[in-house]
Amino acid sequence: MLSIKKPESYTDVVLFLNNIETQFPVHIFTVNGIDFWPLIRVQFGYQLHLSFQLNEVTPTQSAFNNSPFFFGRIVSKGIKLVNYMINSFQKKGTQGVKIAGFGFNSHRIKLSGFNTVNPFIEPVLVCFKKMGFTVLYWESDIDYKNTRIPLVPINSPNHNNAGPVVFSEEIVDLFVLHLNELKQFLELKTPDLMTVFAKTNFVNQIKLVVSSANEYFQLLSIDRPGLVLMYNYYNAKFMGLSLASHELGIPTMDIQHSAISNQHFAYGPWTSLSENGSALLPDLFWVWRKSDFEIISNGFTRFSPRYKAFHGGNQWISFWKSRVSTPKSSFLFKKTLSQKLNLLVCLQGIGIPDFLIEFIAKYPGEYKWFFRFHPRYPGDKSIIHNLQGKGIDFETEFANSESLYSIFPSMDYTLTFTSGTAIESAEFGVPVIILGNNGFKVYNKEIKSGKFLFANSIEDITGIFKNRLKPEPLNNSMIVSNEDTRKLISKLMVQI
Repeated sequence: MLSIKKPESYTDVVLFLNNIETQFPVHIFTVNGIDFWPLIRVQFGYQLHLSFQLNEVTPTQSAFNNSPFFFGRIVSKGIKLVNYMINSFQKKGTQGVKIAGFGFNSHRIKLSGFNTVNPFIEPVLVCFKKMGFTVLYWESDIDYKNTRIPLVPINSPNHNNAGPVVFSEEIVDLFVLHLNELKQFLELKTPDLMTVFAKTNFVNQIKLVVSSANEYFQLLSIDRPGLVLMYNYYNAKFMGLSLASHELGIPTMDIQHSAISNQHFAYGPWTSLSENGSALLPDLFWVWRKSDFEIISNGFTRFSPRYKAFHGGNQWISFWKSRVSTPKSSFLFKKTLSQKLNLLVCLQGIGIPDFLIEFIAKYPGEYKWFFRFHPRYPGDKSIIHNLQGKGIDFETEFANSESLYSIFPSMDYTLTFTSGTAIESAEFGVPVIILGNNGFKVYNKEIKSGKFLFANSIEDITGIFKNRLKPEPLNNSMIVSNEDTRKLISKLMVQI
């Protein structure tokens, strides 16, 4: 019997999941014609990722905690039609095809002139609206307790009564039956991971997928869009959205919202996908960079021609740069926060390497440190708190209260591990230092080509700062021109 090695870090998670796929008959999770294995894979992968955090983490999959502000009609409990950034672009829909976008209200950030904006999806929806498509944008709360199968009645001008339940409780019962087989398999292979397996709570996850699918099915039946856009596709609610969309024959697209790599549990290479694909997965992927295009092609497209990647770029960066580069804007003006080197450290809940702590303590007043916490992984706060009273020049308020893109212009370096802030920082011309072996695995191409600096010892970090080392410009840009974006959307709409 082959063994399955327990992952030692979150960059080993993909290999671990692939080993399960090769040694366990994951096809048994095709229930009533629906392949539910992707739900198990990504949710287990996510929990394994969380297991490497410093403190206990509630998996909200939510990046911001701003209070929601809504306009428009309420269509069901927790799902609302909103009008923000999209409706500031007044071009009337002329294409005859509706584009429906879906997001979470907790991901909104404040932006002058637009009240608040969801940067993960609204800039892409604006691209469609500028081309004359009718765009609808829906937001919901992230509520992991709403796992009821019956549909919550819809309050809409077009529909006053709840429709039939499309996906029944029977699916959950069959799922649980096969889940016990997987549990027994893992108890033999990796018994020390069963606590993580239990925390994943697969039964609630599938209930959330099914209940969300019923809810979204009714909503999509009313508006009948030609394309559904989302981000963070591996969220259980959005897997329900994909399931409902495919039941209605509507293609779906995942908008890249952070860095992806071959080590990402949801985007890294799979070894098992049904030939026709899973209804829980998006058909299309809007990616930031050409290298991301290759990752999707190698990880998904090779299984089925249904999966396609489109290099559409990071439209939020494109929008931000075009907006703040106006003569009256001060967003890109470099604030002189300190005469010292201003160093932004983007944390990820896994602590700070010992060599960096040692360096900070060795030169307590020589550098200005800005620590930005990951919104989902707060375990680093206690570590930073321990730096107080030691003469170290650091702060957290500015780094955590401002938009990341308004912080970059004031920084001399950005330090992080595997965070997507690395490629965003480089796009703003701020040199990036990748920390530790996990970071090297994710960004090895950028490091080996001299685009990112790398530090894994106090000697490394000392040499970078003392010599003011600068990396080569990052050519793998996330910026796609307006003309190329229009061509991309035209090509995309023809293919669907």
